[in-house]
Amino acid sequence: MSHSSESPYKSHSLAKWLDLAESGDVALPSFQRGYVWKNRKTTADYLMAVFANRPTGVFLLLSTNGQPHFSSRTLKDVGADTCHAASLVLDGQQRLTSLWNAFTNEGPVTYYVRVEDLSQMDVSIIRVESESNNSVRGRLLREPQNAYLANLVPLEILRDKGNGSSDLGPIWDWCMQALCDGDRPTTRRLEKAIKSLRKTLLCRRYLYYYELPAETDRKTAIDIFIQSNKSSVKVSPFDIAVALAEDKGGENLRARIAKFHEQSAVTSHYFRKGDNEAAISTLGEWLLFSACITEKGVAPKRQRFEQVIEEVFGNDREDPDQLLDSILNNLEWALSLLADHGGPTRQTLPAIPPLHVLAAIREHFASLSKAAHIGVANRLLSAYIWRSYFTARYESKANDNLFEDYKALRQCLVSIKSRGSFQRMEAPEIFSREYTLPNAKRLEDLVDPVPWIKGAARLGRAIGAIALCHTPKDWVTNDKLDVQKVREFEGEGNLHRHHVFPREVLKQCNFGKEAIYHGLNGVLLRKPTNLAFSKKDPRDYIQWILNQRPRTSRRDIESRLKSHLVPYRAIMGPGSVRQRYRNYIRVRAKLISRTIREVARLPADG
Repeated sequence: MSHSSESPYKSHSLAKWLDLAESGDVALPSFQRGYVWKNRKTTADYLMAVFANRPTGVFLLLSTNGQPHFSSRTLKDVGADTCHAASLVLDGQQRLTSLWNAFTNEGPVTYYVRVEDLSQMDVSIIRVESESNNSVRGRLLREPQNAYLANLVPLEILRDKGNGSSDLGPIWDWCMQALCDGDRPTTRRLEKAIKSLRKTLLCRRYLYYYELPAETDRKTAIDIFIQSNKSSVKVSPFDIAVALAEDKGGENLRARIAKFHEQSAVTSHYFRKGDNEAAISTLGEWLLFSACITEKGVAPKRQRFEQVIEEVFGNDREDPDQLLDSILNNLEWALSLLADHGGPTRQTLPAIPPLHVLAAIREHFASLSKAAHIGVANRLLSAYIWRSYFTARYESKANDNLFEDYKALRQCLVSIKSRGSFQRMEAPEIFSREYTLPNAKRLEDLVDPVPWIKGAARLGRAIGAIALCHTPKDWVTNDKLDVQKVREFEGEGNLHRHHVFPREVLKQCNFGKEAIYHGLNGVLLRKPTNLAFSKKDPRDYIQWILNQRPRTSRRDIESRLKSHLVPYRAIMGPGSVRQRYRNYIRVRAKLISRTIREVARLPADG
């Protein structure tokens, strides 16, 4: 039974909250993102605050009155049916899920309360501790005798609800194994002490909540949700649109995207492993952006999402699933095209890629039948992609500019289909003089350097991409870093961003962090190769390769470096490290600038 007063706030005991979660009476609206409190200390600190009766925030619930406003799901790792959820959690998912995980031991971590002295039956709490179940100490503490000697009580046994018999249930079993001497009186005293601890923590600790009435409309509920979650995980525009248009096809949309992502051999490389919520939301946004362009003929903007769901993918459409699959396949094709241009993974793809434009243009591209026409179109799209990587066209007014460039590209493809070429005046605005490509002077700047190739910045990623698209080779093994290998190595954590002039070498020459992490000082190599080069002058690690691989010649090494657009002679030339590094940056800047101009120019037929 919950405590209540004149206040609009009510409370449940900790035990009651766990029971509500287990039964599915408290569930999550479908638009909520996943559980993100992965830090053990965050959970342990929260648990300690609860146990110490400190303020821990108020849960925000939405009463359903038997008719949920939104489809729902249970907390992570709870297998209950949510069809009859009495309340939906709008704010408090992370806290409630952390409580559930801690008291049920569902995750990879076991939580304990450290008490004063179990041997003296003193269960005064000192702190909350955690231990990975896979660690050596974690495996030891899973043995009750070891936990007892360390004065640690696992929270999972405190969920023992008791059934009137003192020698049944998790607490009694744990006490028997902890003492393992058959002394029943001592075992009963320990059991009594831990049951007292359970009563204190689960039955006398109350967590407060505020519940919105069932009459609250969807829009208001979501607005309140967004306001209450400003400092935590943000709900995406796609999730909001799906929630508002749920009864008009929104929920089916989410399920279809999830299925597509699960079966796709491409999309998984652009999201963190296991982060399906982020994948669904992001793919959903890409989908709706593309639908804005192709189905509505308008600039792709988030405020149009709900309308697009209702009008393009709504339940009253004759076959919305066919259109949905078509657009998702177009997005997959666009990602494959970007992969061939140096962006095969989440951490290699430059920021603001023109994904929606490429997906929207696919049908026009597919209509070309003559090999010569396809060749012109391929060169046009390739130049367009490189322009999107290396110019600032989409850094402001991105949605409007993407739409304008789509219309221009579409016209170019129409012209190519009819006469085999297009006029320069038909080309997208991104090819105009207003959007300049970085020249050698810009690239070699050490004061305002090109960003590091692993960061999120567009230009740094673009430098990495232009090297990757040349299918570079590993400097030691000579293995090709093609799309498949890059994805394989990145997924395994074996793709490293190597400093051509290693950090320690440059630090010793008093170069600052900006110069050390200059984008032109980075290349992508296999992890073993990068680690072998660590702290070595480039001259030394080149010699190390020659010593390790007797059949490898200096010409071979020069060819491998060249595949990364790295000038061999500049790093191996005469002079100090400072002189060679500055010369290397200057020479590579010229080389990459020339390469950018070559790949980003309009085809001769344009």
